[in-house]
Amino acid sequence: MTQEILCRRPDPCQLVAVIDEGVLHRRVGDAEVMRDQFVGVIRIHKQRPLTALEFEPWYRTPERGPF
Repeated sequence: MTQEILCRRPDPCQLVAVIDEGVLHRRVGDAEVMRDQFVGVIRIHKQRPLTALEFEPWYRTPERGPF
């Protein structure tokens, strides 16, 4: 409920998700499960204009710390 309130107010909050490239390579379930999860993330990104997705490549060292 709080999330909906934050997203619908006049100055909505922005979600920035920094995702490690490894999540694209680690299998959780079969190929269909992996595809459905990735499609779900993309769907949320398209539905909410104030979301940003960043994929951090394996070869980069974290510049901002773990969080």
